[in-house]
Amino acid sequence: MKSKILLLLIVSALFISCTNYGKKISKNKTVIYYTDGATVEEAQKLLDYLVESVFTDGNGKSVQLVKDEETNNLIFKMVVGEDVYNSTDYDNVFSVFPANLSKAFNGAPIDVHITDDSFETKKIFLFKDSQESIMALKTEVRYTAEITKEEAQRLVEYLIKEEFADNETPKTVLLDKDGEVYQFKMVVGDSNVTEETTLLLKEFGVSLSNDVFNNSEVEMHACDDNLKSIKVVKQ
Repeated sequence: MKSKILLLLIVSALFISCTNYGKKISKNKTVIYYTDGATVEEAQKLLDYLVESVFTDGNGKSVQLVKDEETNNLIFKMVVGEDVYNSTDYDNVFSVFPANLSKAFNGAPIDVHITDDSFETKKIFLFKDSQESIMALKTEVRYTAEITKEEAQRLVEYLIKEEFADNETPKTVLLDKDGEVYQFKMVVGDSNVTEETTLLLKEFGVSLSNDVFNNSEVEMHACDDNLKSIKVVKQ
């Protein structure tokens, strides 16, 4: 979690000086406004979590905590620059943020809105679409709600055993499931997936099926940096 919070320090360095966005609490120049059904107790839990996660680093930041009347989910609004909400470059980071923030509330759902400097929502990342993540050495293994923690842990152990994951090269993979078909998504960072890479992915998929997923079908997805599929290799 800390690595995600620290990366977000880069994109959340805007501070609001106005005070008409609700009541507020603050620490280390991070201000949390709370309004529209959010309580001071919930705001304090969030602040404590942000302090623990090193989000509150002494640079001015503004966030707002509100409650969605329809879903009853908390909403975490964070002020970012126009270059952030008009880009997809950081979507890969924000996509795991709701699941991580929910830990401040014992797993209760919280949605994330990135906003302009008046807390007007520009982009939404929903808790129901969020991804959990665990580390296999320096490989981040993300997994969706379709995947159990036990399945993700089996994958982690396999990637370490097969030396796909190591302590030198950071990698990101995502495990998902469509019906009975597992989907292993891996960042390759190249829109031109070669024939050799395709063959390696197919071979890797067979190994995952046999050794991790009890001979279930596995699709291998070569993805860009935002985990969007460039090429799908089926068994």
